[in-house]
Amino acid sequence: MMNNSDGWMGGGMGGWMGGGVWFWPVGCLLVVAVIVFIVIRLTKK
Repeated sequence: MMNNSDGWMGGGMGGWMGGGVWFWPVGCLLVVAVIVFIVIRLTKK
């Protein structure tokens, strides 16, 4: 799975993602946090 980061993701994201395997858990948490924040803002008008 880690070898694919250089293949299908390397072409789309660029070189800064080459050694940034640590970015995946952080990135997922940020995306989830943003989605939850937007949902809370929309539901609690």
